[in-house]
Amino acid sequence: MLMHSILLTASFLLAQSTEPADPVVAAPKPLAINATIESVTLYQGRAAVTRSASVQSGLGVWEARFADLPPTVVEDSLQATIAAPAKLLDVRFETRSSDVDLSTDTRFAALNTQIEELEQAIGLATARQETVMSSVKLLDALATRVVDQTSKGLASDAVDPEKFAAQIASIAEQREALLTTQLAIQRDVRALNERLQAAQANRDSIGGAVKTSRTGIVTFAMATDSAAPLDVQLTYLVIGATWTPSYSVRAAGDLSGLQVDYDAVIKQRTGESWENVQLTLSTAQPTHAAAPPELQPIHVDLYAPMRQGVLKSVVPPPASPGPAAPRAEFSYSGESDRKLAEDASREASVTQSATAATFTLPRTVSLASDVQRDQKTRIATLDLKPTYTYITRPAVDPAAYLRGTTRNSSAHQLLAGRARVFLGGDSVGVTDLEDIAPGGEFELWFGADKRIEVERKLIARNTSTSGIISKDAVITWQRRITLKNGIPAATSIEVWDVMPVARHEDITVTLREVSPALATDKVYEANEKKQGFLKWSLTLPAKPHDGAPGSISINWTVMLSRPEKAIITPLSD
Repeated sequence: MLMHSILLTASFLLAQSTEPADPVVAAPKPLAINATIESVTLYQGRAAVTRSASVQSGLGVWEARFADLPPTVVEDSLQATIAAPAKLLDVRFETRSSDVDLSTDTRFAALNTQIEELEQAIGLATARQETVMSSVKLLDALATRVVDQTSKGLASDAVDPEKFAAQIASIAEQREALLTTQLAIQRDVRALNERLQAAQANRDSIGGAVKTSRTGIVTFAMATDSAAPLDVQLTYLVIGATWTPSYSVRAAGDLSGLQVDYDAVIKQRTGESWENVQLTLSTAQPTHAAAPPELQPIHVDLYAPMRQGVLKSVVPPPASPGPAAPRAEFSYSGESDRKLAEDASREASVTQSATAATFTLPRTVSLASDVQRDQKTRIATLDLKPTYTYITRPAVDPAAYLRGTTRNSSAHQLLAGRARVFLGGDSVGVTDLEDIAPGGEFELWFGADKRIEVERKLIARNTSTSGIISKDAVITWQRRITLKNGIPAATSIEVWDVMPVARHEDITVTLREVSPALATDKVYEANEKKQGFLKWSLTLPAKPHDGAPGSISINWTVMLSRPEKAIITPLSD
């Protein structure tokens, strides 16, 4: 009876002291996905890559694992989106290390074979180079011997000049052929070495002792038991990618128009290839501060000499140097990278903001990784309407240069970059374009045109005196510029020259007898004219089809007066 009471009491106390158990949280269920790179937003120094996958889940908590992220991924930049009705719970980055079994890796074996073949080809090409150079040295020795024998035979008139000339010509021809072969072999060796370096880099990327796998994990919840597929996207930043603008400017041979090919030159060293992706190019600079730095106060005080011995006590000893920070071609900052990834995960469009331009290409592109040469893709082709004018400055160069002035009538921001300039089918040269906003005006130069002749002459130089009591020395220059137009069309031309400008009140410089009159545009009169520059805006008459070139002459006189005994700085005629 007593035992029964004890058991009942213990049972009652146990029941009273038992607390509710913690709820059981189910682990997320993994989902096998097949993700593809869908879009890339390329910045100058990095890229935001978006992978997309379609998943079927159903009721519960799930994990979508985006495997094989590249080694250049920025770990804290991952962002994800998922379609409704799913709810995004978490995005995280995971790395795992494992030993690499190279014995069964077909890619590693194929790269080894390719490297061996390339090394053999380079060895053979190098041997051919040595053979060719030996032949060149042999020909040089033969030519020296022929010349020596000929010089000895000149005294006895035993030399046949025609035979000697034929021997020298034959040696020269053979030598030139050998040198041409040598240049071709050098080009082949350079190309083989580039292929070898690329193959070695690819082998090294898979041939380490430890393989590190990088995975982006997207955790989401489904509150409904729906079998409909869901679109999930992962966006992450990679370093090792950048782009720069490049231009080809083509003026029509008859000056009827101007075409600008606007290209992006892309460096792609991220470790993953982008196949058929939607590419967006952006000029955003996230590493630059959004606001200007704060000014710091500047304090000034009376100088008080420091007593000896104080300096030693207040200056701390130098810190021991730590390891040098690794240098990288591409850098990033975590906070700005997160903002970049957020922006790139939204739907992109062609936009122009106050601080950045964004170009979404109207086609998909493919960009392989770790390609030794830069890759190029077209942004736009612009057809502009320029105004062409010839410019000549015969005081420094007696040639007429063609200048095109045009306006950026497109919606594209033209970024500062190199431009190759063509006139008709001829390459004129390379120039640098500055940043040009939509609607902005800019100039392009297309070289000298030999069909316009320019001649500058000093017609007369006279020295005299004036005044009765205080005499002045007067120097007078009479100049003439003659322009001849060999173009069968009336041609606009700006002619520039220069006259002295007095910097002392005792010196007077005047311009006289100017024909035709100087230009009267406001910009010239407010700026260059005050500095002594002379400008004429003229139209050269056309050259008749069967007549002499159309011509114009410009005449003017410059008079300089100074005190007779004053010595002025030298002036050239």
